[in-house]
Amino acid sequence: MKITMIILQCTGKILNSILSNQVLQKLIKKLRGMTMTGTSTYLELTYNQIVDILRDNTVNLSFTKVKDGGVREMKATLKSELIPSEKRPKTEGSETKNESVVKVFDLDVNEWRSFRPDTLLTFVAS
Repeated sequence: MKITMIILQCTGKILNSILSNQVLQKLIKKLRGMTMTGTSTYLELTYNQIVDILRDNTVNLSFTKVKDGGVREMKATLKSELIPSEKRPKTEGSETKNESVVKVFDLDVNEWRSFRPDTLLTFVAS
């Protein structure tokens, strides 16, 4: 099932302003498996909301690459049990957080990758 961004953009700001993160997470779980598409930020989720979804799920996502405008697809996660122990960060929160870039583990290539939330095209949690 596809839900276009045009619909989600109308409700995204309302959702972010009236729903707590916990309620929003329950909504996302209900939407799991549906494809979200568009040219702006996925559901207008914050950096923290995107990271929270990735910590609990495997996400098939696509985004526009900043360098060449190409489209990159990946199966990503931040779920620690899916990341090989030798690839896990040595310490939690040791780096300064840059909320304009989301760092994820790409399960297809077993390497760390990053994307800008404002370039997301699709984001499907499973």
